[in-house]
Amino acid sequence: MARKIKSVCGKAGKRILKLWSTIFAFFLGLTGMNCPPLYGAPEYGMPYAEFTVKGKVTSNEVIPIPGIKVTALDVYVLSETACYTGTGGDYSVTFTTMGAVDMDVTMRFEDVDEAEKGSFTDRDVIVHISKGDFIDDTPGDDWDDGYGSTTEDVQLEPSE
Repeated sequence: MARKIKSVCGKAGKRILKLWSTIFAFFLGLTGMNCPPLYGAPEYGMPYAEFTVKGKVTSNEVIPIPGIKVTALDVYVLSETACYTGTGGDYSVTFTTMGAVDMDVTMRFEDVDEAEKGSFTDRDVIVHISKGDFIDDTPGDDWDDGYGSTTEDVQLEPSE
C-alpha cells in the first residue's frame, strides 16, 4: 500500500503516510496497546491478583499487642497497604500484586503509639508467597489471576 501511495503522490504522500503512522502509534501508546505481554500472557496489559496476609502480633511473652502498624511493602505490591492490630493483636492486610507469581513481600511491623501500650522494636518480616497460594476464581479472565492468603504470626521484642 505504501508503494501505491508513493507512486501516486510522490514524496508528499510518503511524508503524509509517515505522519499518520506516527500519530496512530502515539494513540496506541496512550491506550496501553503497545505494552509488551507480561508473564507470557498473550494479550496486552498487566495481570493482577489480590493477596491477604493475616496473623497475630504478640510480645516475646506471647501477650497480644494492639496498635501496631502493619504495612505490606515490595516491588510486587502495587500500592502501599497498611492496617493496625486490634485489641487481640490480630491483623489482616489485603493488597494487589502484579499477578499470581512467586514473590517475597516485606511486611513491616511498627510500634507507632510510642510508649502508650509499651514500646516495641520495629521489625521487617519477609513473607514468601508462591504461585500455588493463589486461587483463580475467574477462569477465562486473563487479567484477574485470582486471590490468595497466608498467615504470619509475629513476635516483637520490647525496646529499651
